[in-house]
Amino acid sequence: MNDDLHLLTGAYAVHALPAADLAPFERHLTRCPSCRAEVRRLCEAAARLAAPVPPPPALRTRLLGSLHPHGGALREQEEPPGEPAPPSARRGRGPPPLLRGPPPSRGRPPP
Repeated sequence: MNDDLHLLTGAYAVHALPAADLAPFERHLTRCPSCRAEVRRLCEAAARLAAPVPPPPALRTRLLGSLHPHGGALREQEEPPGEPAPPSARRGRGPPPLLRGPPPSRGRPPP
């Protein structure tokens, strides 16, 4: 267990806190507004870093053109249908438990 709980905000924000430190740190968060604010900021920063960045249109056109058997650009109907999954669905678990709302009645929330 880490003796200085203030150092654990980053690990908690990205769901990397060791199991032995989780409950003590979450108790600490209920009493420490500066750690709650830091965890919130770190979660927001992690979400921005995980957000997809679309490639420049020229790169997409050039790459798709290189894949076409005749070297020409692909037509829109040749591209696979469907929308990409939203970033939250790809990243996984969302914000740490204390930032999601009240904890469930027993144990740690599922990932």
